[in-house]
Amino acid sequence: MKYPRLIWAVFVSVASIVAVVGCSSGPNMVTGNSIHEVLDENVKAAITDPDRRREALAEVKNLADALDAFGVDFHDATSESLALNSDYNATREQFDELRKRHDAQRRGHMQRFMLAALGLRESVTPEEWAGLSESLDSLPGIQPKEDGT
Repeated sequence: MKYPRLIWAVFVSVASIVAVVGCSSGPNMVTGNSIHEVLDENVKAAITDPDRRREALAEVKNLADALDAFGVDFHDATSESLALNSDYNATREQFDELRKRHDAQRRGHMQRFMLAALGLRESVTPEEWAGLSESLDSLPGIQPKEDGT
């Protein structure tokens, strides 16, 4: 499945932030909940049609849930990797199995995230989508590049 460049950029940006910042704690932690709050507020402000608003809000929740699930699995993968690494007798096969299992989980989360992002995009107008994309800039650690990607 091919994903539009903007959706891919959003996933990579957010997933990277979750990987670096989200596994810590504190006020700058990016979570599905923080993304849900920002997008939820902006969807409610931007979309007046009740049916479209309801559809968009459902996709925002799906997006946030997917990101939170990714964060939990990433944290678990990190913990398991560190534990396996500390075992002097760990085998290459054990590391390979861990990598394969977590790669499959990551791909599943990415698919779920992308489908929710595509669903959200399909439920809004291009102008609304641009506004929602810009609203994510208010989250800690998310800064757009100079070229807008």
